Amino acid sequence: MKKFAKNVTAFTVALVLFFMLFVPFNSVQASTPSLAEVFEDHFLLGTIWHSNWQHSRAGDAATLNFINHQFNAITAEDYMKVDQLLGNARDAWSWNWGRADTIVNWAEQNDFAMIGHALVWHSQSRAWLTSNAQNNPLTRAQAIANMEQYINTVVGRYRGRIFSWDVVNEAITSGVGNFSGDWRNHLRRTPEQMGGNHTQWYNAFANGATGNQCGSDYIFYAFRFARLADPAAILYYNDYNEEQPGKRDAIAQMVVEINERWTSDPAYDGRLLIEVIGMQSHYHAYGPWATNFGNVRPAMQAFINTGARISITELDITIGGGFPGANPNLPRATAAELPSRFQTQATRYARLFGYYLEFAEHINRVSFWGFTDAHGWRNAGYPMIFDGNMQPKPAFNAIIEVASNAPAPATPPTTTPPTPPEPPIVAPPEETPAPPEETPPPEETPLPPAPPLDPNMPPLGPDAPHIDPNIPIEPPTYVDIPHTERPSLPPRDPPPPPTPIPVLRFGMDENIFFNRGVSTPIDPAPFVDDGRAMVPFRVIAEALGGTASHNSAANTVTFTGDGFSYTMALGVPLPDGMGTPVVRDGRTFVPMRYVATLFGLTPRWDGTARAVYLYE
Repeated sequence: MKKFAKNVTAFTVALVLFFMLFVPFNSVQASTPSLAEVFEDHFLLGTIWHSNWQHSRAGDAATLNFINHQFNAITAEDYMKVDQLLGNARDAWSWNWGRADTIVNWAEQNDFAMIGHALVWHSQSRAWLTSNAQNNPLTRAQAIANMEQYINTVVGRYRGRIFSWDVVNEAITSGVGNFSGDWRNHLRRTPEQMGGNHTQWYNAFANGATGNQCGSDYIFYAFRFARLADPAAILYYNDYNEEQPGKRDAIAQMVVEINERWTSDPAYDGRLLIEVIGMQSHYHAYGPWATNFGNVRPAMQAFINTGARISITELDITIGGGFPGANPNLPRATAAELPSRFQTQATRYARLFGYYLEFAEHINRVSFWGFTDAHGWRNAGYPMIFDGNMQPKPAFNAIIEVASNAPAPATPPTTTPPTPPEPPIVAPPEETPAPPEETPPPEETPLPPAPPLDPNMPPLGPDAPHIDPNIPIEPPTYVDIPHTERPSLPPRDPPPPPTPIPVLRFGMDENIFFNRGVSTPIDPAPFVDDGRAMVPFRVIAEALGGTASHNSAANTVTFTGDGFSYTMALGVPLPDGMGTPVVRDGRTFVPMRYVATLFGLTPRWDGTARAVYLYE
């Protein structure tokens, strides 16, 4: 694996901490712990290709070496956004690929996972994609055609070279407040919510919508087009203020409903459509925007409960000072205040990385939105864990210490189907007011450990309103763009995209099942019995290449395969609490989990679709 030490012992960490504290950084840079190495068995560690840095320091070998040593994933801060790739002339479809090509080539040459950011966003876009010359929304048909052409062209150009795409960015409004119960009520749609460029995907998709169609469809279409354009890329929904309870709940409901709608789409491939929820994680330790860090862990758990994975995509923690979109008069920390504020910042980062390690099996990546205090969009707030000279700050040391005390993961990081969700957690209490800026916020009382996720029990959450999955989808068109084949994954083996297509899929109470994507009628339908997904014995036996037989005298059923057989007694509990074979409507049903165990397959329960899958 690239530049990674497999095991980081407590002794090793203590030794490098000594060097960081007592020896100048430049003389021990090669010995400074690599974040990518420390967390290699948990998740990828990323940073950004900073726009100003590319112009001013692209030839700086020290900076390149620093990034190469510390990270293994790279996101283009700006140069893969719409306004950087697509010309401003209306309907001209003129392209500027130079900067994006440079970043993608650099990522491949340096064995980095390349993160594409962002395909559909209200900001830094082109108004003509969704609006006419009078800033009125285009028709739904025009907007769909424009979105499809843009995504096909961009994703198609880099097909097989992008590890993951931020497909839709910041669709939910900044301040949700109390969640209304329907995520559509919280989508950006007014000029104030969308910013000055009026890239109004919602309003254009609503202009001409009929029946069950609505403006919110643009999110589903964006992900659908991206999946078809590059099936290997991992697809993200990305947003900020994601830890706040109202916005958290809106995002979670949206992801569940869009993924459920996808299962009824003709192009459904057995994978989630929104595979990862990107938690931007732009946090503040001081000031009027001080983050309630007690909301972070419940948000992580709520997003995991959707069945998707999570990533930390734009991490930073300010300690004062202005930043884009904020009050520029917010004072920066004084020289006298910096030492104590850096310690508070270190405590906050340590707490976050404790959460990340706790939920590591559900996390693809942790990326900082910058790499030093001199290379980021909130420099006045000293947000990073390295100072402007690339020297470690107390936050870096705190993160390394958290890692040194963490148990080794039970399994390496993966993007295989996630553990089935538990019932939704109870929303945390309302945020407490932030303390005065002069006083470091006290550390919140740690929350109790997350409940274990049982892979066999269907979740019992309240029913949420669902969008009609039968909304007609216009047939896709494609742009013929030459592309190279997807290269093999680098030796460091990051989480492999994509999730495989399941061998079998059975929907509870559905008279149809899927065998490697091919649908076949069945009667009677599978069902849930005592928390177990029960499937027709003869159907699953034949689907797995064998035959089923019933011995009425012994009251047993037998599966016979190539040189082997398994016999189960009807009405007798199976080993290890795996359930009991039963007869229903004259047919024998067996627990799916037991079948998976017999054949070395992996089961997954999808509580949203009430379906069970078997994966190789």
